[in-house]
Amino acid sequence: MIPPTVTDQRRQRIDPVDGLRVLVAELRALVDRLELKERSHNLQSTLKTAEQRLAGPRAVVMLLSEHEELKRRFLERLLGPKLAQVPKPTTACIRLEYGIAPECSVSMPLGLTAGETPGRMMETIRLPNPTLKSGVALIDTPVLASGEADPTTLKYAEEADAWILVLNADHALNEASQALLRRLPYGGARLEIVVENADGLSNEERLAARDRLIRTLRERCKVEAPRLTLVASAATESDGTSFWHGRFATFHSVMMLRGRDHWRAVTRVMVSGALSEVSAEIELALKSIAPGLREGRLRLGMNDLEGLRIRFEELEGLESERPQETRAAEAPKVVEESGSAVPGGAPPMMTSPEPIALTKGEY
Repeated sequence: MIPPTVTDQRRQRIDPVDGLRVLVAELRALVDRLELKERSHNLQSTLKTAEQRLAGPRAVVMLLSEHEELKRRFLERLLGPKLAQVPKPTTACIRLEYGIAPECSVSMPLGLTAGETPGRMMETIRLPNPTLKSGVALIDTPVLASGEADPTTLKYAEEADAWILVLNADHALNEASQALLRRLPYGGARLEIVVENADGLSNEERLAARDRLIRTLRERCKVEAPRLTLVASAATESDGTSFWHGRFATFHSVMMLRGRDHWRAVTRVMVSGALSEVSAEIELALKSIAPGLREGRLRLGMNDLEGLRIRFEELEGLESERPQETRAAEAPKVVEESGSAVPGGAPPMMTSPEPIALTKGEY
């Protein structure tokens, strides 16, 4: 039996992701009950991928930089300073996820084999970290030093919901960074650029550096209107509205909100595809059997599938109706203590008393 529709439960607080997780579990039960698993290997793979996605982090963020020290400093802003035991990536990416106890495993990008990624399979480290527990996974990448973009890094970039490129105060991009940015999916639409040590430059120097960076991004990387964020101790004179000054907590929440929005969009497409595959399998089975008990079970299963489709559409409608403030409130919180905005103890990105929301193209 299919449970009541989402419309019947609108007054309750419904997490659309939990709703999708339950829906996929019931879709799996329907497939098993109708014995469709023996007919299609692709269907089983689709269901398994959807289950794994819904059971894992709700946003995957990739961290990029030409400077290991700056990248590690920014990682500590995200996760807190207690990362001494976390290795720095040298030839392969390192993925950080939440775990009740520290543990380590090895994986490779989807679509590649061990033979294609010798020595470059990604190490996954699980840590009992509060920011990771909130549903984010971080992919720490080797320093962008020289040559063309590494194929395994590009594969993992396809799986990421947001990319953060950490630059030094000069805003400079080397050839390796440019090569990677040129090959980011969707023209780098989910790219966030963070500039560390920003207070080491005057206002005029920063404006000139910003203009050079934007010109390089547009002309050599095909990236338009990136979101740029300064990391400085305080707002400086004459910055006006051209710069974003707010606490790191604000940046963190906005970045996570964007990452989660992308994660939800991809997940909805995946679940929609699974529903369509199950429908196609049932229709194929109905065409290949004579009237009888088996046919009756399949037709009842098609009715149950239609109920799941209705719930899926209503969950999608609930997600689009949720106000921006509600979605922002669900982003991982950054604890503020004694003037510090920290996910577990990191210092604030800015010290301006009133956070200001980022807008596309602002700096």
